[in-house]
Parts: sequence; C-alpha cells; structure tokens
Amino acid sequence: MIETVLRVVADFLEDSNKRAQKARRQATKAADNFREEVSDRAQRVTDQVSDRAQRVAKVARQRFGYEPEPSIAGRFALFLAGLGVGAALGVLFAPQSGEETRQSIQDQANEVADRVRSSVRRGVRSAQEPSGYETGS
Repeated sequence: MIETVLRVVADFLEDSNKRAQKARRQATKAADNFREEVSDRAQRVTDQVSDRAQRVAKVARQRFGYEPEPSIAGRFALFLAGLGVGAALGVLFAPQSGEETRQSIQDQANEVADRVRSSVRRGVRSAQEPSGYETGS
C-alpha cells in the first residue's frame, strides 16, 4: 500500500515537473515573441520619427531658405556681423570717459536687444500662422 502511494506521489511529481517545464517553455516563447514585437514596433517608431524629421527639415529649408553651403547672403550677413564687432570695438577704445563709454554701450545693447525681441516676436507670429506646406503626416 505504501509502495502504491509512493508511486502515485512520484508520478504526480513527475507529471507536475513536466507541466512546469512545458509552462516555462511557453512563457519563454511568449516573452521572446513579445520582445520581438516590442523591438519591431520601436524600430517602426524610430523610422517614422526619422522620416518625419527629414520632412520637417525639408520644409524648413524651403520656407526659410536654409542652404548648407554659405551663400552670398550668408557671407554678407557675416560681413555685417564683422562690421558690428568692429564698431563695438571702436566704441570701446574711443577717447571717451569710462562712464560715457559704458552708457554708450548700454544704449547700443538695449537697441540691439529691442531689435532681437522684435525679430523673435515676428518669427513666432510667422511660425504660428498656417504655412501652406504639408508635412505629410
């Protein structure tokens, strides 16, 4: 009788072990499938974001006239920036008192800051207006 009970318990434990191994294999397979699906979705999202970024860059180049190589206008802008730096240095080394020079620099800095603020406001307003360009979502 004890022998029969021990056989039944042994068979039960062996069967339980087989079921546990099968469940582990199924769980591993499900986890691998899930990992593949997540990886595929992440790759698709990455590709979509990259495509979107390229389309946005193209629209920006069309709208704002961005050119990767320095154009004549870009070179002229650099020339004007150089003139501005030269004028600022001229003001710094002009034969004025320190107080007059500081006041002059402060006045010029305020003017430049006002122009920059105005340009930024215009740019923000322009960016908020419908552009007419489609990005193809």
